[in-house]
Amino acid sequence: MLLHCKSLSYSCPFEQRQLINRIDLSLNQGEHVFIHSHDLPTLSALAVILSGLGQQHLNGTISGTVQWKNRASPEPGSVALLQGGPSEQLSGCCFSVRDELVFGAENIGLPAPEILRSMDSLVDTFELRELLDQDPFSLSGGEQQRLLLASVLMMKPELLILQEPFSQLSPGAIKRLAGWLRLQKNMTVVYLSSNAEIYSAWVNKRFSLEEGILTESTIEAEAGAFKKTSALKPNAKDSDSKPLLEVDKLSFHYPEQPALLEDLSFSIKKGEVVAICGENGSGKSTLLNLIQGHLQPNSGDIKFQGRSICNDQPWERAHDIGFVFQQPEQQIFSATIREELAYGPEKTGKRKEDIKALVKKVGGFLKLDKCLDKNPLDGDYQQRKVINLGSVITMEPSLLLLDEPSAGIGEEQREQLVEYILELQSSGCTFLIVSHDPVFIQACSQRRIYLSE
Repeated sequence: MLLHCKSLSYSCPFEQRQLINRIDLSLNQGEHVFIHSHDLPTLSALAVILSGLGQQHLNGTISGTVQWKNRASPEPGSVALLQGGPSEQLSGCCFSVRDELVFGAENIGLPAPEILRSMDSLVDTFELRELLDQDPFSLSGGEQQRLLLASVLMMKPELLILQEPFSQLSPGAIKRLAGWLRLQKNMTVVYLSSNAEIYSAWVNKRFSLEEGILTESTIEAEAGAFKKTSALKPNAKDSDSKPLLEVDKLSFHYPEQPALLEDLSFSIKKGEVVAICGENGSGKSTLLNLIQGHLQPNSGDIKFQGRSICNDQPWERAHDIGFVFQQPEQQIFSATIREELAYGPEKTGKRKEDIKALVKKVGGFLKLDKCLDKNPLDGDYQQRKVINLGSVITMEPSLLLLDEPSAGIGEEQREQLVEYILELQSSGCTFLIVSHDPVFIQACSQRRIYLSE
């Protein structure tokens, strides 16, 4: 038996509750298992404990027993864990994808010829060959997820524990990589996610983890129904008006790289919710950065309310165009949530009484009003995403750019996010959303723009 848990429990002082309650779990070599829960803190804690890192990385009390091949701790290199945002898990020591791939394998002492053979095979499977000389931090979120998965597989683990490993991958990439993993008969894979739609098809055992209790189940992939199933239509008056945003023959490439966007043209009218779709690396996040002004196009034009904004600085565009990043930690600046929500309006010179009213209004709208004096980094991943959204909403932009807003959050939180978007849309806000989540896109967007490589 590869892994055996008996009466495993875990209570966390920060959550003030027992996250894991006397669970039993046995895993054999070659099994592929899915553990489903809407409780993301519980999934995260279980993933860490199954990896053998619970005592080092978790506050609180762990009781019961966990054994790896009848040992109290796993052998070095035999267990690999991936969880959280991809950029947080990069080593930070490597300046190229090539070096990142071999970093772990070299550190556990695998022979150089074996490392090279593995890398030559995995770079094709994970579509990384053309990225080998790039900086890992320059990759898109989906490309980083492929890199991280390949890098842990380079270490040849017997047990692979993956929490939300495909959250930023396109449906096509998920199908290819999950299918490839399913064929690895000598490796045990544990997926942990709130999204039954993605993972159920690739496993031979399914478990439900609710209120800390683990039960074997037959979780079916659901259609992901929302209370509100489609975006509102723009007002007829707005539909007849001139476009809010116009992208005209836009082209862009990174230095010494082939063209990423070429002669791209589209327009968005006030009140629309438009989704940007496409494979990883097709330029979706780059497009948002061009619109916000963090990048400059090589040719073409971007107009907002009929005026070219290509020469405007990002801070000048921020009055009208809000941008919520893919990774929430990259967009948090303040010591409290209250200060975080006030940060943008303060920088634009709004009056103190107006800022106070905005923070109160947005905090209540996003259900943050009871934790405004907490540190934004103390919240979990999904709460940080909500805080990011709030810090942009307080700027009162006309256009909101959202980069993978539903990635890595639970089903209930995803439904809540749809409600936020539709309510903001009803008050006149316009959205351009990058997402790989087909259920989320169906629930909140009116049309889609597809980018191809």
